[in-house]
Amino acid sequence: MVNSRKELVNWFNDLGIEIDRIEDLGKGNAICELISQIHHTFPLNFIKKPSNEYEYLKNMKIIQAFLMQIKSNYIFQ
Repeated sequence: MVNSRKELVNWFNDLGIEIDRIEDLGKGNAICELISQIHHTFPLNFIKKPSNEYEYLKNMKIIQAFLMQIKSNYIFQ
């Protein structure tokens, strides 16, 4: 694993967000936990640990809807 990848994985783990690989971020639940730590009104109760693509996409849609609600300019594509 490249050093910067290790650093990012370690950073998430230091925050109490358990990931094993950088690819785990694509599932959305780790990103949701991070946003929840930054912005406490994030609806973490709707987030699932995904086991299929449908659940990955659902997590990402929840993130996108929340970012739009708080008027962030970031849009997932």
